[in-house]
Amino acid sequence: MKQTITLLITLCTLSACSPESKPINFPGVQKVAVSNIKMADLLIHTQRNTPVEFQAEITLDNGLPHALAADENKGRIASTPNGTLEVIDQGTLRLRYTPKKDYSGEDYGTFYLIQENGAATFATVRIQIDNPIRSLQPALAVRATGCIMCHASVKSNVITDFGFGDSFFFGGPEAPKKAHTSIYSDEASDPNWKLVNSLGAKVIVPYASTTNLAKVQSNTLSEYLSKILSVNTMPSVRKTEIIEASEVFIGAPTPERIRTATKLVPGQDSLKFIADPDQTTQISGLLHKTEGHGDYYTNDVNAPLICSGDLAIDGVLYLNNVVIQTQTGCRIYATKSVFISGPITYKNGNEAKQNLQIVSGRSINMGLGKNTCKAQEINGNSLTHRLKEDDRRKYFFTRANMDRSVQDNLDNIYDDANQIGVDTMLDAACEPNKRKVAFSHLILNAPIVFSRYQGDFKGSIIAEIALMSLDHFIFEFDPLFSVENVLPLLNPDDYLKVKR
Repeated sequence: MKQTITLLITLCTLSACSPESKPINFPGVQKVAVSNIKMADLLIHTQRNTPVEFQAEITLDNGLPHALAADENKGRIASTPNGTLEVIDQGTLRLRYTPKKDYSGEDYGTFYLIQENGAATFATVRIQIDNPIRSLQPALAVRATGCIMCHASVKSNVITDFGFGDSFFFGGPEAPKKAHTSIYSDEASDPNWKLVNSLGAKVIVPYASTTNLAKVQSNTLSEYLSKILSVNTMPSVRKTEIIEASEVFIGAPTPERIRTATKLVPGQDSLKFIADPDQTTQISGLLHKTEGHGDYYTNDVNAPLICSGDLAIDGVLYLNNVVIQTQTGCRIYATKSVFISGPITYKNGNEAKQNLQIVSGRSINMGLGKNTCKAQEINGNSLTHRLKEDDRRKYFFTRANMDRSVQDNLDNIYDDANQIGVDTMLDAACEPNKRKVAFSHLILNAPIVFSRYQGDFKGSIIAEIALMSLDHFIFEFDPLFSVENVLPLLNPDDYLKVKR
């Protein structure tokens, strides 16, 4: 006799979306363990006020016919915290999710396969509505733009807030009008934004009053930027639209949030890898170095870093002329600092999907290190200069550890570098490829992002502070990130939120 499999759906909260915590409690459904039929958990995307259809994915089939016969009493339609989930075709396992009107953010639901004999399995669906990376496509989402926008060439959208909501907004009321003042500032007497070489279609800022900041000479942040860009010498820059949002959050997950999101257990796990669905290859080409007083992870320079999924590291990461081999993209979540030397090369992977996404709870540092070639303005070591000597560093305010001094937070980054050896890494100017190194298919997210490279950057940088080389390259959003999953283990609110 043929058995019937019934698809049910029900509410799932963030704290109850795992097989360990979610009971099967439907009338007439037995609590029967199922090992020979499984479904995949799903992450799907949609825009505000836009329903989306998707298909349940059976990853292990017991051969029974999938003649699904759910009815209203067994949960054909269910409410989620911010929408509804509905079975629309039992035969093809099709479902439809509809978000609440004007809602953007994340939502969750659970759907079940129930066999006639009471055996059951289930999967969760996580829905991202209006993911800001996918929908707004920023090349730069940076709070402190006082330096990075000087002579910048940007082909895509920019999101910024100048530190709005904190005491250092626009440099603070008492910031002096002089060179190397707060990087959150943009003085009306000599604004860096006036010197922008090119901009994308939009600059998105929060509604922010500036009437108490005499140096701004405008009522709001959007009014200020509109006025500054209107006198730019580049016609294309004068056409850029300033969009005012009701709320903008630009940040990065804390180390604690990274551990929670990736389920790293302090003291037990220092590394965890979750392969993407349909990917059976585990992580390889990654080494754990513990020589002397050091403790960090790094790539094997003699082999590719094979990574198709999510890699969590509770510690420091050093990518040294790394070659990435990936079929679906490699996403790295590090609780401490990430250091990058040389180019990031993609090889022998899926060219249509290959990408690298890096999150750090502290900082991402690219091309900073020992000055063995007498490069100018960085003294003996560009990393030491940036963290301990640069007179701008006292203005490197971030939300992390606000109860500590800025220098204490920078010293944490320096301590991370010492796990590798501050003088082991070279400044970009002294590397074989010099500073003209381009990056593509790349997302960087950290409280602080530093780079000494001068090649084009194609991807997205999300940071409170980003200091890059000036006037030598182009920032551009990579359209790959409009279709591929972006940092799937995180909630977008962890790093970027724009409320319209």
